[in-house]
Amino acid sequence: MEPEHEAAPEPVGRIHAARLAEDLRVATGEARQAAMVLVALVRDAHRALTDAERHQADTKAVRYLIEEMVAAGGRLGQIALELAPAHLSDREAAGTVLAQYAHDIGCDMETVLATRRYALTGNRSALEGTWIRTL
Repeated sequence: MEPEHEAAPEPVGRIHAARLAEDLRVATGEARQAAMVLVALVRDAHRALTDAERHQADTKAVRYLIEEMVAAGGRLGQIALELAPAHLSDREAAGTVLAQYAHDIGCDMETVLATRRYALTGNRSALEGTWIRTL
């Protein structure tokens, strides 16, 4: 009887890389799901804001909707920062998974980059020119 040959153990680096790839895949999926929920909320708020603009007597409601949209933009920006860290320039970030993220959530790249800049700085002027309105 011949002795059974055991398979050589996988190199530690390959196992570690496989785990990291799986963790990234799961995290990206979770981020996309969270972003899609946020985008739906922002779109609802945007529709409500458009309706509120027709009836400007209720400025308190309009301001509340604007604040909600800005907060949602900040959350979208946080997700963008997780996918493309702060040390990357806008150009470098756009060349990463942010293009797929923007596509998945139904946003243009400029809006995703603007929300990322807003999450980095906290400055609302970063959102100017996007569908996320500021006061």
